[in-house]
Parts: sequence; C-alpha cells; structure tokens
Amino acid sequence: MIQEDSNMIPQIDITIEAPLPPRGKGRPRFGVVAGHAHAFTPAETRRWEAQLAGLAQAQLPPSIIEGPVRVDILAVMPRTKELLAQSKRTGEWKHGVGLLWHTSRPDSDNIRKAVLDALKSFWRDDSLVCSGDTMKVYAEATGRSRVVVRIRDERRNPEEKARELGLIPRNV
Repeated sequence: MIQEDSNMIPQIDITIEAPLPPRGKGRPRFGVVAGHAHAFTPAETRRWEAQLAGLAQAQLPPSIIEGPVRVDILAVMPRTKELLAQSKRTGEWKHGVGLLWHTSRPDSDNIRKAVLDALKSFWRDDSLVCSGDTMKVYAEATGRSRVVVRIRDERRNPEEKARELGLIPRNV
C-alpha cells in the first residue's frame, strides 16, 4: 500500500506473507557457453525466487520505488520433531508455543539475498535497499513455515539511527 502523508510525499508500507519455507540463495554454479565461462543461480533457487515474486505480484506498487528502502524479513522455519515434543505428564509443549530462534542453516544473509533478488521488481535498483532486519525463527508450536517481508521507504536520519544502535558514540 502506498499512502500519502501530510507532506504529500509517498509513503510506502507493503507487507507480503508467503506460505513458502524460507530458502537461502544457492551458491552460484559455473558453466561454459560458447567458449565463455558463465555463473548462474541454481534452478531450485530460481524456482523459489519466482514463487515468491509471483505471490508478491499483487502487492506491487503502481510505480517503481526510487528512494532509499528498508526491507525487514521474518523467515519462519518448520519446527523440528524435537521442538514439537510435548510433556507426557502435562501435555504442555516442552519448548513453548511461540516463535523460537533458528540457529542452523540456511544463514540469514543467504535468505536475505534470495528474498531481495525475488522482489527486485519493486525498486529501480538493489542498491536502494539500505537498511532492514532479517529474523530467522522456528514456527509457533501449531504454526507453519512462511516468509514475511515488509518493504518501506526509509525516512529515518541515518546518523540518528546509527547512534541509536550504538554504532556511533553519542558525544561525537
């Protein structure tokens, strides 16, 4: 959705929820075509990116995003059998019912690469994506795997944000 704020500057805030298991960007493969070496994305990664792009198609803004963009990603993996265990005595979930941190492969940066490549038709150039978080978690006890992406125009002052994160000392 693109909303107009009081200054009549477009404000972009789009959320896409795709019922796909998160996938990391596959390592490039190399081949020779007409005597020249070429790098290409593995077929499984291309298929996943195409699925996400197709699901996001209905959310595309009427015009291509031109300014700085923030992209936040929630990658929800299916719970393992161990994480679905319930207490035999009480019937309660041993690991709770909510989201749990996912600390194994795929790496969050590879998930981010795959998502950004899938959604590249939203913005004029990938370099416009200048901030955002990627969270990698296991699903809720009765939840399902999915990818949730929120795309917003980045309006914050970068220096203030860097100070807020403790990346620049406040007294400088």
